[in-house]
Amino acid sequence: MSNSNKSLTLIIKESGIYQCLDCGKCTGACPIAETGKAFSPRLAANKIIEKGDNDPYVQEFIWACLTCGRCDGRCPSGVKFSDFVRMLRERWIDSGKSGIYSHGGAMLSLMRMMSSPGIRQNRLGFLPPEIKTQSRGKVLYFVGCLPYFDVFFKNLDLHTVQIAKDSLKILNHCNIEPVVLDDERCCGHDLFWAGDQKGFARLAKESYEEIKDHGVEEIITSCPECLYTFKEIFPKVLQNFDLRATHIYESIDRELISGNNSLSLKPLPLQVTFKDSCRLSHYRDVSQIFRKLLGQIPRLNIRETPDSEIGNICCGTSAWVGCGEHSKKIQIKRLKETIAAGSQLLVSSCPKCLIHLQCTMNDFGYNERLKIKDAVSLFADALE
Repeated sequence: MSNSNKSLTLIIKESGIYQCLDCGKCTGACPIAETGKAFSPRLAANKIIEKGDNDPYVQEFIWACLTCGRCDGRCPSGVKFSDFVRMLRERWIDSGKSGIYSHGGAMLSLMRMMSSPGIRQNRLGFLPPEIKTQSRGKVLYFVGCLPYFDVFFKNLDLHTVQIAKDSLKILNHCNIEPVVLDDERCCGHDLFWAGDQKGFARLAKESYEEIKDHGVEEIITSCPECLYTFKEIFPKVLQNFDLRATHIYESIDRELISGNNSLSLKPLPLQVTFKDSCRLSHYRDVSQIFRKLLGQIPRLNIRETPDSEIGNICCGTSAWVGCGEHSKKIQIKRLKETIAAGSQLLVSSCPKCLIHLQCTMNDFGYNERLKIKDAVSLFADALE
């Protein structure tokens, strides 16, 4: 049933809001509330039960929430606040109102364009000549939005497509020559969480068919949001979805366990802090795998912060929804924690975390004290 046809009562019931004990743990866990903003998931839930979703506090809450899932993990009653917000956003969109998006909703518009049948792209210009790929095969490397990020956020000089190059370099070291699609479509993570369920469903269908047409059975990705979307959301939207989704960390670990000696690592004398992403925190075993992998790099010193692993804090914005004062406060807190830990390098597992944190580093002058890099690229640097 589409949420446009769902009553608020049904949305409340499906997300478990009636189970709320009013204990306040969700508010205590919320990164936005920690910045000093009067923001409370439980209060918003109570107001919706009492007054509906036209209450001004509720309307601000719907679009200010990060959907990072930290409150979900702390709730003793199993209330699914993130799903609650997502369904409310969908109800909002289906009523004909516009969502509140950062960058004018440009990235979401790009995803909607990719849901068009028959669309043609030219995405493979970034591939170095030494990288070995296939046009058909059982294993696909899913590049994601990295080529588009480099265009849209050119001013940040991040070169996020380097993550794809380094991922493919690692896979080739693992004797894997994956399929890389010239007409690959976005996974749709942001459309889903921004409330455009219909747009996501169209995109998921086209993306799945494009991948299947190339004989693929396993999707390897370096993006936590793509991993989460393929593992958790596609199977719920596509009844025939039969692809296995794997993070590249798992592929590397599998090769090391099998005794692949082509992954010999050289020393990297650095102090680093690893930032877990919101979506990767859903797969704590995957996050732990990469800590193990980083630990095998000689002379690399991992320095944890109070908000790492299970206590992970969001980078301040998600699904291109909202990016204001309180997002910046969250980002600055994360940067200060990393510097206080004595790290020279903040290592992220998510390209969007790189974008948001680099933006704040530029705006507030942190570049001289700290650098930022994707975790896959750091591992690729250590390959001999």
